[in-house]
Amino acid sequence: MMIKCALELHQKNVLCVCSPIMMSAGELESGNAGEPAKLIRQRYREASDVIKKGKMCALFINDLDAGAGRMGGTTQYTVNNQMVNATLMNIADNPTNVQLPGIYNKDTIPRVPIIVTGNDFSTLYAPLIRDGRMEKFYWAPTREDRIGVCKGIFRADNVSDEDVTKLVDQFPGQSIGEFPHFVSISHKHMTVLIDCCHIFFTFRKCELFSLLWR
Repeated sequence: MMIKCALELHQKNVLCVCSPIMMSAGELESGNAGEPAKLIRQRYREASDVIKKGKMCALFINDLDAGAGRMGGTTQYTVNNQMVNATLMNIADNPTNVQLPGIYNKDTIPRVPIIVTGNDFSTLYAPLIRDGRMEKFYWAPTREDRIGVCKGIFRADNVSDEDVTKLVDQFPGQSIGEFPHFVSISHKHMTVLIDCCHIFFTFRKCELFSLLWR
């Protein structure tokens, strides 16, 4: 909803700047039990304070499944995993009443959008991802989306828009996440870049690509 509103404001030529409060999966585990859950509440309230001042804000958690999910038998389900999931459920159910541990204040706070990214949300606590608590979007980029992302990836190398479009069209089914491996190649060697991409996407080994490029 926040992204949709921002787009509508942009289309109406209204300046709209949002600086989200960021968290990563690595912050969702700690040697101290309960610390990650407390951190989520603190960051949420930080974002709420920004909104209270009349600015747009959100809590953004990268790779939630990596920090709070269960990866089969390869990871252990800890007290912190349980408390992170329980905290996010509590915030989803009571977004204007988020308290810090040991402190209770009856005043309501502005609601904060929580945006999370992940690769496999099925590893998360099932009630957390139910419709009503979490609205899920699967990012399936169009050709225009892929070209736009790659333009940003290669902008520092001054690769022309025409060359970026040619590169994306050359590999229509390739994951966007693979293209940053080639940002160090000069835009003067776009033909060589495409040849190297063929090699990399065939073998999918960075070590082999590095050897061939040297």
